[in-house]
Amino acid sequence: PFATFLKTVQRKVYGVAGPVLHFSGIDAPTEFDTATGAGFIDMSAQAAGAEALTAIAQYQQYIAVFAGRTIQLEFVDPDPTLNRLIQTLNNTGTIAPLSVTQFGDNDIFYLHESGLRSLRARDSSNAAATTDTGVPVDDLIVIALRALTADERLKVFGVIEPRDNRFWLALKDQVFVFSYFSGS
Repeated sequence: PFATFLKTVQRKVYGVAGPVLHFSGIDAPTEFDTATGAGFIDMSAQAAGAEALTAIAQYQQYIAVFAGRTIQLEFVDPDPTLNRLIQTLNNTGTIAPLSVTQFGDNDIFYLHESGLRSLRARDSSNAAATTDTGVPVDDLIVIALRALTADERLKVFGVIEPRDNRFWLALKDQVFVFSYFSGS
């Protein structure tokens, strides 16, 4: 099966296809079967709701594997026998893979059915939690999202604007801009 989303993390390429997280060999980005370190994990065997994976992002020393209603944090190692599930976040996720955008070192923005959300550390334990980042505009985002077709939802994307470091979420012909300045 063809991967629907690919992400390079450290010296491997990770891809999702259905419920499976595939990973390439070490320094072998096109070798997913026989190269040293290549393999796969059926993420649906680890958590319900992971039957259709949508996106991958690097989160601290882990990778966050997104589905429509689940996010799983996975520790990944060059030796696949050392890979392990760290945490599962249920009732959150994304159906818009291109909306998944890393913001700084410890924050990942993504579009959820209920608006803009963020995956970040809950406290000093570094346990991941989701936050309602988009509360001021969630009602507007949900209205715009409901007007999109399934194909248009796949084209929703997020980007960090480089000059002012703002997160932009583009839904068809609308762009929502998130501004946050920690010093102000």
